[in-house]
Amino acid sequence: MTMHRWLLLLALTAAACDGTKPPPVDPPKGNGGTVDPPPTSATPPVPVEPESLSWQRLSGYAYTQRMELPKDVTALAGQKVEIAGYLYPTRQTRDIKEFILMRDQGTCCYGPQAQYNHFVWVRIVKGPGVNFTREPVIVTGTLRVGEKWDGDYLESIYELDAEEHRRS
Repeated sequence: MTMHRWLLLLALTAAACDGTKPPPVDPPKGNGGTVDPPPTSATPPVPVEPESLSWQRLSGYAYTQRMELPKDVTALAGQKVEIAGYLYPTRQTRDIKEFILMRDQGTCCYGPQAQYNHFVWVRIVKGPGVNFTREPVIVTGTLRVGEKWDGDYLESIYELDAEEHRRS
């Protein structure tokens, strides 16, 4: 008999002799006990639905470097979002795993230069890459918000770790 069982037997015997209730005893730990573990829930966690994100929310303010971003934008950091936009053209046309998603085609190549809050840097972290298209694509994933610098060069203020993408 293990020491823990001896102590339990002693407590029960003492209680029987003086008529008091035995003190609570913790169940044995490890593989030596006979206590079953608590049941686990068979219900899978409910998936988080992505927030449908508009370009108006991301780019509806005049951006300047090192500014404090609007609170409704910084509140999106770490959130699962879904946003539609256009791929910035690159030399690669198939299985693109990293690209710039633009709010419209006019700021891409022919119109005024895009501002930092007019695009999202996308990295496909799950599944196949996207094939280039001039049609809009919808990208779903976790958004990061904040200036990302490479030395003195500002790279982006929005980044998305994408888990899904589809044509709109």
